[in-house]
Amino acid sequence: MANRVTITLTDEAFQRAQRLAIITGRQVKEIVAETLEVSLPDIPITEPPISELSDANVLAASRLEMDAKDDKRLSLLLDHQREGSLTDAERNELVKLMQLYKVGLLRKSQALREAVERGLIAPIKS
Repeated sequence: MANRVTITLTDEAFQRAQRLAIITGRQVKEIVAETLEVSLPDIPITEPPISELSDANVLAASRLEMDAKDDKRLSLLLDHQREGSLTDAERNELVKLMQLYKVGLLRKSQALREAVERGLIAPIKS
């Protein structure tokens, strides 16, 4: 099944997609669709919303950390990116790990907010 989506790209992103389309003999829309397919990780929604968790599970979620193996790999890939030695395969892997990191961070922040709202922890003061 396919869904039609209209998006607006920056000039730079469009030009990059256009150059790749020319080189590979494909259409820009195919390049963009494939890029999204490759870069968006499959994140199953198996966990209940934070608001439905018990107090103990909310507190546990507020202390979530990335898996040690993934965290180490992410650090290595970020080092390669900083050094300018990131391969295309590593770039794809980096994008996926960053997405997983962001999803985990979002869940953790939601849990922190919920814990504060329930009075389980004190608000963080800046």
